[in-house]
Amino acid sequence: MGSFRLLRRLGCGDIGTVYLSELSGGGAGNGGLARPCWFAMKVMDKASLESRRKLSRAQTEREILQLLDHPFLPTLFADFDAAPHFSCVVMEFCPGGDLRSLHHRMPNRRFPLPSAR
Repeated sequence: MGSFRLLRRLGCGDIGTVYLSELSGGGAGNGGLARPCWFAMKVMDKASLESRRKLSRAQTEREILQLLDHPFLPTLFADFDAAPHFSCVVMEFCPGGDLRSLHHRMPNRRFPLPSAR
């Protein structure tokens, strides 16, 4: 986790909190470019998951993300344990937010035909 810098909280759910994170060192691993490399990092407290009997759910989510490869779904880049207390999942950051939030922002809660295609 020391390779990432957490920038701000994007949201939270039943099993963790998602943060906008940046790979430490900026764009150094980007072929020398100065643009940032952003990710969505879900951080889960293992003790909390265990006490609420959610460890298997977190593991299942990790396994499903590892199997998926689809242009409309975020890519899983890494998953690791940070210290003895936290488990982290690093995914592609989608700056437009989630589909449900976008749907609610649409007039009459309908997507225009060109964007739906």
